[in-house]
Amino acid sequence: METYQAVIEGNSIQFIGQVPSKNKFTATLTINELSKEEKEEKKKRMLSFCGLFDDDDVRLIEEMKEEQRNLPKRNRDI
Repeated sequence: METYQAVIEGNSIQFIGQVPSKNKFTATLTINELSKEEKEEKKKRMLSFCGLFDDDDVRLIEEMKEEQRNLPKRNRDI
């Protein structure tokens, strides 16, 4: 098994770097990271299901997450 990186946009796959084989091959796709838009949509869907948070709550949660990103790593691991 070999690992290659690629960027997927819609139905288009663009490999990063060279793929050593020009032959047809079978692959398993693992998506490592959602786009910013997909992350926002997923967050909105999750919050809409629970029905507990309004827009102000979501804003406060985002502010807390941003503040946490700015903390030194050792404080985030506690």
